[in-house]
Amino acid sequence: MAASPARSMRKLKPWLVEQVNSGKFLGLVWDDDTKTCFRIPWKHAGKQDFRHDEDAAIFKAWAIYKNKLRPGEKLDAASWKTRLRCALNKSPEFEEVPPRSQLDISEPYKVYRIVPLEEQVSAGSEKKSRKRKSAADQKDSSGEEVETTQSEKKPNILTLELTYIKEEIVSSTNFQEDSGMGSDSSNTENLNMLHNPESLTILPVQPLQFTHTDLQITVLYSGVEVSQTLVRGGECKLSAGKPPVQSGGGMEHVPLPDPAEPLDSDVQIRTKRLLEFLQAGVMLGSNIDGIFAQRQRACSGRVYWMGPCADTGTNPNKLERDANVKLFDTQNFLKELELYRSQGGTPPNYQVTLCFGEEISDCDISNNKLITAQVNLSKCTYVLSCMFTIHRTPLTCRTARVLQSA
Repeated sequence: MAASPARSMRKLKPWLVEQVNSGKFLGLVWDDDTKTCFRIPWKHAGKQDFRHDEDAAIFKAWAIYKNKLRPGEKLDAASWKTRLRCALNKSPEFEEVPPRSQLDISEPYKVYRIVPLEEQVSAGSEKKSRKRKSAADQKDSSGEEVETTQSEKKPNILTLELTYIKEEIVSSTNFQEDSGMGSDSSNTENLNMLHNPESLTILPVQPLQFTHTDLQITVLYSGVEVSQTLVRGGECKLSAGKPPVQSGGGMEHVPLPDPAEPLDSDVQIRTKRLLEFLQAGVMLGSNIDGIFAQRQRACSGRVYWMGPCADTGTNPNKLERDANVKLFDTQNFLKELELYRSQGGTPPNYQVTLCFGEEISDCDISNNKLITAQVNLSKCTYVLSCMFTIHRTPLTCRTARVLQSA
C-alpha cells in the first residue's frame, strides 16, 4: 500500500508539463525561455469575475485526472485548487517562487520551478538535518501522495488521559499578573513532549510563573529557528522594520531578523526580498479571551495563518489589512482540555502559525515556507507540559483555573 502513493505522485510532473506545453489552459504558460519555471493562474474562486471554465480549468483537469470529479458532481473550484496546490507543495519536483508570483493583479498567478533531480536529493538531506524546536517536528516532509488520509500524513499523537498530573506543581505555582519571571528555553522543550513519548518521563517541570497574556513567539526561516521571544506585556509588533522609538512602556518590538547561515545563499536572497515587504508587519495582542492579530495598513506583504480558530474550509486564511482577527480562543481550549481530560485522545491544539508572503494550510509543509512565526500562550504550553511529567497523580479542575486566573 505504501508504494502506491509514491507512484501516483511521480505522475504529477509529466502530466503538468504536458498541460503547460499544450497551450489549452489560459494563463498556464512558461515563465522563462529555459522552461524551468511556469505560471499557473491563481484567481480566488470568490471573485465576482471568476470564470469556472477558464480560471479553474487546470484545477478541474487535475481533479478529473485523479478521479476526484465525476459527471454530474457540483462545481467546486476551491476544492480543485486546494488539491493541486497541495500536490505541488508536497512534491519534491516543484518549488514555489514567491518573488516572481503576482497575486494582487486582475489576473493573478503563481510561479513554480521544476526542481532538478540533483537538487531534490540535496534538499531532502538538508530538510532531514534541520530539527525544529516546535510541535510541528513530526510533520511528514517526504513528498508522499497528497491525498493520503490525515492519519497517514502524521504520526499518531499520544493518546493519554489527563488523569495523571502532579497537583502540587499546579497548586504551588503562583500565576500572578506582574510576576516578571519566565524561561524561554523551557517552553520550547515542552512543545516537543506532545509528540515525543520518550520525553514523558525525563523532562522536569519547573514552577514558572506566567500571566494569561504572556506570548511565546518563534520565528523560522525555511524551517530553521532564527529567534524566540517571550512577550510579557500582552502586546507586540512583529515586523522587519526598525523598532519604534519608545518613551516609557511602549509596545514591544519582535524583529524579523536578517537571514544568515545555515540558510544557503539563494534562500537568504529570497528571504531578504520578502522582508522588504514586511517593514510594517503585524500587531499581536493577547488577553484572557485569547490571541489576536492585526496586519498593519502599510504592510504590503501578504500574511496567512492557521490555528485553532482558522476556517477549516478549502480557502487559505488571510489577514486583511487593519482587520482585528482572533487567532486563538482560550475558552474553546479549556473545553477541549476538559474533554481530553475525561475521554483522552488528542491534546488540544494551542499553536498559531503565521506565514508571510505565501499561503499556508494543514496540507503544506512549513519547512518549505520562507518566513513563518509560531505563536502561543505560555500558560497553555505549561499546563499541557505538566500532564507529561514523571510525577503522576489525579488531575483536578485546578489545572483549568490557572488559565482563567487574572
